[in-house]
Amino acid sequence: MKLHVFTIILLLLTNLLFSQEKKTTEIKIFSNDNLIVDINYDSWLNTPSNITLKPYSRGINISYLETLLGQHSNISLAAGFGISCQNYFIDATPEIDNQGVTSFVNIPDNIDYKANKLATTYIELPVEIRLRTNKASRKDKSFKIFAGFKAGYLVNSHTKYKGDNLDGSGKEIKIKKYNIDNIQKYRYGVTARIGYGKFNITGFFPLTKLFEKDKGPDITPFSVGLSISPF
Repeated sequence: MKLHVFTIILLLLTNLLFSQEKKTTEIKIFSNDNLIVDINYDSWLNTPSNITLKPYSRGINISYLETLLGQHSNISLAAGFGISCQNYFIDATPEIDNQGVTSFVNIPDNIDYKANKLATTYIELPVEIRLRTNKASRKDKSFKIFAGFKAGYLVNSHTKYKGDNLDGSGKEIKIKKYNIDNIQKYRYGVTARIGYGKFNITGFFPLTKLFEKDKGPDITPFSVGLSISPF
């Protein structure tokens, strides 16, 4: 009798253990978006009326950001560092006058040239507030809206010309001039990205001008492009 009672109790306990649902806590996993590569169309506002900025002006940004707050939340804060390069293809060259002011001088119409550009490169510190939707099992399939701010320091500026000699001799030459006068050393502005998964539309609008105040044209550069986050 005692054996039967023990057997019944054992069977009841076994059934109870196996019938319980296993409770698990689902942890949301969001793609880190650590490495970001932006392929941009670069342009200007307030372009001087005497020059033309070509539609194929372009640039690239490469950034690395770490999540500071909200790793497992739909809203997070990230910051890091990056480098950005801009190539503005124009039909003029920046020249400085005897007053120390920079202006653009057109390439003569009778000069045949293949390329002429003004290029800038900045080291940058970006910060972003990130909003993402997510399924834990498909962490790379989130809709994303990122808004941020970045500040940069100019580490390179140069012009590059390839074409006939400007003296009219017809000889083909290549000219590169570095450290263009009166370009601001610092820049800062707002950023935005919106997209899905690894691909986003991105934009940057600076709150600073290209040239120092009263030292050059009142140009405001901006960028729009495609952003890729491989991981």
